[in-house]
Amino acid sequence: MNYQKRRQHRQVKTQKRQRHVYQIGTFLILGLLGIIFFTTDLIPTPQEFHLRRAWKSSSQTYKGQYSIAIFSEKNGQTYTYTNRPFKHDWVTASTVKVAVLVALLHQEGGALSGYEATLARQMIENSDNDATTTLLKTYLGGYDALNQVYEALGMKYTHTPTSSWGLTTTTPKDQLILLKQIFQDSDYLSTSAQTYAKALMANVEADQNWGISAGSEHYYLKNGWLPDDKGHWYVNSIGYIPSDPGANNGYLIAVYTQNNASLATGENQIENLAKVVPEILQ
Repeated sequence: MNYQKRRQHRQVKTQKRQRHVYQIGTFLILGLLGIIFFTTDLIPTPQEFHLRRAWKSSSQTYKGQYSIAIFSEKNGQTYTYTNRPFKHDWVTASTVKVAVLVALLHQEGGALSGYEATLARQMIENSDNDATTTLLKTYLGGYDALNQVYEALGMKYTHTPTSSWGLTTTTPKDQLILLKQIFQDSDYLSTSAQTYAKALMANVEADQNWGISAGSEHYYLKNGWLPDDKGHWYVNSIGYIPSDPGANNGYLIAVYTQNNASLATGENQIENLAKVVPEILQ
């Protein structure tokens, strides 16, 4: 009897070891497949590789944080790069004024009243803060109107607080979604509304046309800049670079930076990032 019990005990232990080995093997195989799929997804295309290398090279002496996203009309691909991964709260400063414009044009069906048009022009072309606040509070019903726009467009990382529209947080990829409403086919804005928005973004005053315009002869943009409570600067630039004739190489672009020692530092960083793009996307 004792012999039979010992034999049964050994059989049970053997079966347990076999199940354990099988489970480990299955886990390793699934893990290996996951690594293969994950790394394959992370392998950049040649164009993406060249963009990331150029962006990294152009930022070697930069001490702040930055994030850039572009959407290529030529191949429909989105390319991104940042020196601060997993950050989803880039402060927009005045680039949020493009969202205010989109909200207003959507609400009014593209047909603005005379005073609305005056405020919209001042807001985009001159970056007038009072005009922005008036549009939000008087014509759009408050700051939360912007959050409704973000929700409608699927901008899940963008939020405007009730305290200050300039402290809206976002990501460059979310801003590409917004820019597509103006510069790509859109169910959110009419063609006439898109034309109106383009005209404003093509006519910002001369001392505000820095940023994503670097290296390009034609551009549509809106910039934003704001000092933080530590004496550093948020400096940002978003917009559209139209295609060369017959080339279909236009692109949307959004660049956000923070912890800049000065406004000029942020402007230079954005332009260093922007001016390498046209040649690579040609």
